[in-house]
Amino acid sequence: ATAARERPVFLEYLESERLLEASSLLAVDIGWHGSMQAGLTRLLRQQGYTGCISGHYLGLYERARTTGINERDAEGYLFDFGFPEDRERLVRAGVAIIETMMSAPFGSLQGLRRRTEGERHGILPDGSGRRREVLSASSGFEALTTAEDPDSFRIRTLTAMQKAALT
Repeated sequence: ATAARERPVFLEYLESERLLEASSLLAVDIGWHGSMQAGLTRLLRQQGYTGCISGHYLGLYERARTTGINERDAEGYLFDFGFPEDRERLVRAGVAIIETMMSAPFGSLQGLRRRTEGERHGILPDGSGRRREVLSASSGFEALTTAEDPDSFRIRTLTAMQKAALT
C-alpha cells in the first residue's frame, strides 16, 4: 500500500530531474546487497526505461547476486560479490560502525510526500521531530540515545566522523 502511494511521487521526481531521458543511470550506495539498485531497476523497467542501470558500492556481499544484480552492472570498491573474502569479513565485523559513519544524523528517509505541485519532501522517522541514533556492533555492544538536543556529544561526534569519512 505504501509503495503504491509513493510510486507516483517518486516517478515525478525522477522525471523532474530528467533521469528517465538518460541513456544510463548510476546508483551509488554504501552497498552490501544491491537491493536499492535492484528495486530501482525493477521500477524503471516497469515504466519502459531501456537504458543501462549500474551501481557502485563500498562493498557487495556474495549474496547480492540473489537480488538480480551481477558483475556486469554492479561493482564493489573494497570487496566485490564477496571477494576478496578477508576484506568482506573485516567489514562484516564492523558494519554497524561503517553504517553509522555514513548515515545522516536524523535517520533514514522513510518515504516521499508531495506537498505542492513540483515540491516533494522526505518523510523522516517517527514524524515527531525527535531524532534517534542507534549504534551497535557485532560484539554485542549496543547503545540507544534519543537526541532532542542537536548539540549533544554523540550527534556532534557522529557528524564529525561522517564528514571525515567523506573528505
